[in-house]
Amino acid sequence: MMLRRIGLACALLLGVPSQALAQSYTDPRTPNPGAVGRAAFAAGDFAKAAPLLAEAALGADVEAHRLMGDIYSGGHAPEASVPGGRDECAALVWDDHAARMGDGLAMRRMARAYRRGWGVKRDERLAALWAGFADEAGAAALLADPFAQSPDPIDKPRYMAQSVLDLIGDAGKPGILPAAEIYLVPPFLWNDPDIASGLLERSLAPCDARAPDAPRAQPEGRVAAALMKGLVLKAVDNVAHAALLFSDAILFGGAVPPNSCVAGLWMERAARYGDPNAAYRLSHLLITAYGLREDTAIALFWAEVARLIPAGIKDPADWIDFLKTELEIQVQLNVPGDEGVRKYQELQESMNKLARDTQVRRAMRANNYIIWRGVDGIYTEYQSTRAYSSNRFNCDRSPPRGLSPLH
Repeated sequence: MMLRRIGLACALLLGVPSQALAQSYTDPRTPNPGAVGRAAFAAGDFAKAAPLLAEAALGADVEAHRLMGDIYSGGHAPEASVPGGRDECAALVWDDHAARMGDGLAMRRMARAYRRGWGVKRDERLAALWAGFADEAGAAALLADPFAQSPDPIDKPRYMAQSVLDLIGDAGKPGILPAAEIYLVPPFLWNDPDIASGLLERSLAPCDARAPDAPRAQPEGRVAAALMKGLVLKAVDNVAHAALLFSDAILFGGAVPPNSCVAGLWMERAARYGDPNAAYRLSHLLITAYGLREDTAIALFWAEVARLIPAGIKDPADWIDFLKTELEIQVQLNVPGDEGVRKYQELQESMNKLARDTQVRRAMRANNYIIWRGVDGIYTEYQSTRAYSSNRFNCDRSPPRGLSPLH
C-alpha cells in the first residue's frame, strides 16, 4: 500500500514531459532542435549537438536522451577528466531517462551499468531486469567493451525488494521504475588507494570505465580535493550532511570544474536522507533552475520538508509563502477561474501533506539532467503542460555562496 502511495505521489509531482518540442530561447532560428542536433551529432560537432539534443530531450524526444548519453560515454564532453575520456556516470543520467521511456539500447546500457557498477551500485537483479526489458524491446546486444572487467555479481537487495522487481518485470513497464540512484564520483578520487578500496567495497566502479588503479590527473585545488576525499565514502553511504558538503565542493569548484547539475544530484540525495539545509537549498535550485529542471511544486514540497524536519534551519515561512504565491500565479495563468483556484489549493495542500511522509521524501526525485559547463543553459519559451514546471535548467549558474554551509 505504501509503495502504491509513493508511486502515486511521484506521478502527481513528476508527471510526464510534454510531447511538444520547444523552440530555442537562445537561438529562435532553430524550430526543430532534435533534427538539427542529430545532424550535428552525425557530423561530429558535439559542442553544437549537445544543447540542441538536451532541449529536444526536455520535449520528451527519447532518442535525444540516448544520444546525450552517447556524447558522454564516447568521451566527447569538453570537460572530461582526460582528453577523450569517457564519463559513464553522466551518460547514465541520460540513458536512465531514455530506458524508462522505452529505448531498447538504453535498456542494454542500464543492464551493463548495473553489472559493472558504472554510476550505480552493482546489482545483478536490476541488471537482469533491464536486460529482460531490452530483450522484449528487440534491442541489439552491445559490443564487447574493451575496458570492461568481469566483477563478481551482486545479488543482495539494495533499494527495492525482489518481490517489487518481480511485479515490475511481470508488468513489462520500465517506466514505472524509479530513477536510478546515480553516484557521480570524480575520477581523481580513485588515486587514493583507501578511497578506491572503499568505493569497490560499495560496489562502484570508476566513471571513466578505466581500471581502478589506473593513474588519473590530480586537481590543483588541494584543499577542496582533501575535503572531497574526506567526504566521498560517507556521501556514497547516503550520510545526509556529508552528501550536502560533497555537493558544495562540486557546486563551487576548486577540485573539479563547478557544475550545478552534478551538485544537484548530491544535494537531492542529502535532502532525501534528511538534511534540512539540503531540503531548503534544493527548493531554491528547483525554482531558479540551478542544475535541476525548474519546478515550483516540487520546490514547495522541499521547502515544506525543511520546515518540518526537527532541529532544522530557521523557519522558512517567508520562502514558503513566496513559493505558494508563485505557484498560484502559474496555475491561474494556465487554468483561469474557479477551476484554477481549486487546482492550486489541491496542489499546495498535497505538497504539505506529502512532505510529512518520510517514505515519500525518500522516494521523491526531481528531473535531473547533466550537460557540461560553457553552454548558456536550456531556456525555452515553451512551458510544459503542467503549469508549475518548465523546460529550463543551467549547469553554469551557481547560487549565492551565502546559501552554502561551506562559506
